[in-house]
Amino acid sequence: MIKKYAIVFTILVFLTMLVLPVINCDSTGWFKTLGLSGDDFAKFILLDNGKIFVYGRSYSAGSGGGYEGFIALLEPNSSVIWQKHIQSTDGGEVRFLAALNTSDGYYVGGDISVGNDVTDALLVKFDKSGRLLWAKRMSINTYNVEYVKAIFADENYIYLLINGKPWGYEVYFVKLNKTDLSLEQIAQYYSEAWNRDRDDVVHKAFLKNGVIYAVVRGEPYEGGSCIVFLEISTETGKILKSRSYSYGAGYSIALLNETTRVFVGVSSNHPIIGLLNSDYRVIWVKYFNVTKGWASDVSVDREGNIYVIGSADVYGSGFYDTFIAKVSPKGNLIWFKTVGGSNNDYGSQIVVFNTNGYVASGHTRTFTYAGDEGTYSDFFILADMGNYIGDLEWINNDYGENVTLNTIYDVTLVNTHLSWESYYLSWYVPTIEFADVNLEVSDSALEEHLATPNQEEPVPIPIPETLYTALAIVIIITATIALRKRPRIFK
Repeated sequence: MIKKYAIVFTILVFLTMLVLPVINCDSTGWFKTLGLSGDDFAKFILLDNGKIFVYGRSYSAGSGGGYEGFIALLEPNSSVIWQKHIQSTDGGEVRFLAALNTSDGYYVGGDISVGNDVTDALLVKFDKSGRLLWAKRMSINTYNVEYVKAIFADENYIYLLINGKPWGYEVYFVKLNKTDLSLEQIAQYYSEAWNRDRDDVVHKAFLKNGVIYAVVRGEPYEGGSCIVFLEISTETGKILKSRSYSYGAGYSIALLNETTRVFVGVSSNHPIIGLLNSDYRVIWVKYFNVTKGWASDVSVDREGNIYVIGSADVYGSGFYDTFIAKVSPKGNLIWFKTVGGSNNDYGSQIVVFNTNGYVASGHTRTFTYAGDEGTYSDFFILADMGNYIGDLEWINNDYGENVTLNTIYDVTLVNTHLSWESYYLSWYVPTIEFADVNLEVSDSALEEHLATPNQEEPVPIPIPETLYTALAIVIIITATIALRKRPRIFK
């Protein structure tokens, strides 16, 4: 009997040793900005085996007097491994709007200006060290505005979603052979919902099992907007499903599970979040009860919890703060937090990397290059390593004020609705021209500012539910063993 108790005691000690590092962990994440004097909008991120790949555009990274493409790679602890700016040797600005991480490098897409307010779509590949491998520009219609907004790949092909504007904005699907970049297929989608002068038609898309899921912003009439959901076959380029809703704009979409999708955006000047079934019928849709704002991106953790990032005037100050919220699969608000200060701060993208942690990005006019506060933007990356209780403060005197992830308790999610609309979608096969483009890649030296955790105010970290379950099982086993040798009073 003593031997049995010894085994149970050993198990309890082992589990306690597992729990203590979690409870006492003082790693509370970090907040970093990069920039110089000028607007820097490299506000998009990908995760690469724990490292953070950053991409976008920067005015101050180079010396060309205009926006240049920008990429960087950061360690999980925020240290910059390398940073590069990319300019066209033929002149013209470069901006990056989409990227894909693969085992042999990064595909990055966007546009390059070619004069007379014309831009060509741009696709570039870099190796893991940031070295340029090749660059291609694509012109679908002469004297057009075109830019890559989504990149996907499988073993044989590269798939692109491109926004274009021959008269109103349209969506193009381009399929390229991965080996020689030859054109396999191109399709053009047009709707009366997209025929206005509206930028950024495709906002977010993802690929799963040969299907591209996309959310599209339309403008069916002057000053109006609609949300359009699309499913596109990578095999044929045909639209498999589509559904439209009025009085809103969709900015990001993700799979909650095999049968439901979650999306975020804006409606009536409020950030919205909604859950849809596989036919894109609304299960629920709610808005965040703030003064004004929008939701930019959404990500889902392994337990089905939904993380949202966006920009909102929460306090009625007239300035936007970055907000990050966690929402249950049933649409209940778990927490709502803001990062901001005395100027506008905008949230762009969020990626969940485990059950409790996330990396977020955006651009800020509060925590920026000295003297540029309120005038120019630096981009930021925020890493939060867990679901902390209360506020989370990072200290950096360079900003003139500490960076705080404030928990807001008076923001609620309110039920709302979207009106279903039907817009006819036309399908065309346009022509496309490819050309090599001369790009020059140089090392950058954007100034780094890092805010570190405030160790004077440790933040409690919840014990993971799995450890609670394990401890409960041990208690049950202990009780069972104890009852086998009951005291005589029970006999």
